Parts: sequence; C-alpha cells; structure tokens
Amino acid sequence: KLYIIMISSNKEKTHNLLIWTSSFLPITGGLQKSSYEYVKYLNNNYNVEVITNRYPYDLKKNEIISGIKTHRYLFLHSPLNYFKKKRFDLFIAWFFLKPYTIFRLFFYLLKFRPKIINVHFPDIQLFECLLFKFIFKYKIILSFHGNEVERLISNKKWSIKSLMYLK
Repeated sequence: KLYIIMISSNKEKTHNLLIWTSSFLPITGGLQKSSYEYVKYLNNNYNVEVITNRYPYDLKKNEIISGIKTHRYLFLHSPLNYFKKKRFDLFIAWFFLKPYTIFRLFFYLLKFRPKIINVHFPDIQLFECLLFKFIFKYKIILSFHGNEVERLISNKKWSIKSLMYLK
C-alpha cells in the first residue's frame, strides 16, 4: 500500500490560544524570554495572543511584538496587603481598577474567544482567569518553573492561592 501525506505550509490557524503571563517583552529577564520563545513556537500552529501585567505603567496597553498581539492590564491584588504595607494609594486604587480590569478583560475574551489559556508563571492573574473560565468555558494550562514548584509545595494546603491552583 502507498500512503501519501501532504503537508501544507499554509495551514490555517483555527484555534485561539491565549498566553497569560505575569510579564512579557519589552521587559528583559528569564520569564520574559522564555514566555516569548514559547509564544513564538506556538504561533506557528495557533492564533496566539498574550495578556500580561502592565508594569511598568508607561508600557503601551496594546502592541504587536514580533507579530504577536500583546495586551496589558493592571492586575492589582490583595488590597489588605496594600493596607498593611501602608500603600493606601494602591488600596484605594484597587476598588476602582479591579472592576475596570475585569470589565476590559470580559470584552477582550468575548472578542478573542480562546479555546485554551496557558497561565505562564501563575501569580496575580489566577482570580480573573478562573472567574472567566466559568463564562467562556476554556481549558486552562498552568506552566510552572522551579521557583513556583518550590512555592507550591511550601504553601499552606488550604490557602486561597493553593485552592485556585487546584481549581
């Protein structure tokens, strides 16, 4: 029997894949470089976009980096920690910016409709990612590095963060 396998280089990217990382280019560092290489590789077969934290604040909200759409949001978290650390500016800002960020994310996800979200370096974005999972029914993949694995093991079993990891 003769089997002919045809491989097309013009393969249409049909699945939307979202990489949700704590930090991304143009910031330089190990996480940013590994996230970029990962996104670049996946972009060959999927329609990939990136959501990341807008830190420092002067970075653009939306930009295209090497052909990859990158969207930045302000992910404030733990308002009680801001209060304890006497960061009253962030404590007050949390009440305004958290709903605004959730609102913007909702409309972004409504438009992009990812099938899979890969949370690269799961941290402050876990709450929003899980919140929208119930609405948009995407699959979540968590990518851990050495440091996160050690933190995961040392976390209390019933902490909020541990419960979000399990969910």
